[in-house]
Amino acid sequence: MNAANLFKNIAQRLYSENNLSDMTWAFMMSCEKFKDVFLTFCFDETPQNVKEISREYADDDSRPDFHFYDGEGIEYLIEIKIYDHNQHFEQYDKRFPNARKSFLSNYPLTGADCALCSNEWKKKEWPGFVPYLSNELHNFEQDDRMLIESYLVYLKNVIEYEEVETMNLKEVCSLSDFYKCISRVVKENGFELYPRLTSAFDKDTS
Repeated sequence: MNAANLFKNIAQRLYSENNLSDMTWAFMMSCEKFKDVFLTFCFDETPQNVKEISREYADDDSRPDFHFYDGEGIEYLIEIKIYDHNQHFEQYDKRFPNARKSFLSNYPLTGADCALCSNEWKKKEWPGFVPYLSNELHNFEQDDRMLIESYLVYLKNVIEYEEVETMNLKEVCSLSDFYKCISRVVKENGFELYPRLTSAFDKDTS
């Protein structure tokens, strides 16, 4: 069985925000190095002696995707989004006033969304985690590295990560690459494409 193909196929069925959070949680619980890399990306620091990470932590009317304490009792939470703009910034600021908070999405915060996000939040994007994790692959044990590479296959498919070597349209060789170029420009300027768009662009017609 080819692990990359397996996780690519999994992504075709398990592509929601909850699915992505569940998969990421499972990898964190199974690989200490992955947990450190993911948390360091989210908070620009590595929380120490994290014993347990709660998934969909329920507290009154709040339910952040990840919630945990480090060894010194410092509280942390992470909110995951793909296309959903119901971000809960003010709600979580009020309910978890002392927590260190990270917001991780596959879209940039702009306009009103950005205005609601206080300085207490670390603002991260999934497309930035792909190269970040890829650059850490050499630090994983061989068996773990193979699994992390499979996670990256899953992640790229779920967040519709666009890999284009050049933005020079003169060098675009197919309609598929052209679509990827346009997609990147659209997203980098704060706009969105329709979630999980399927069209002729998804197939290489060169």
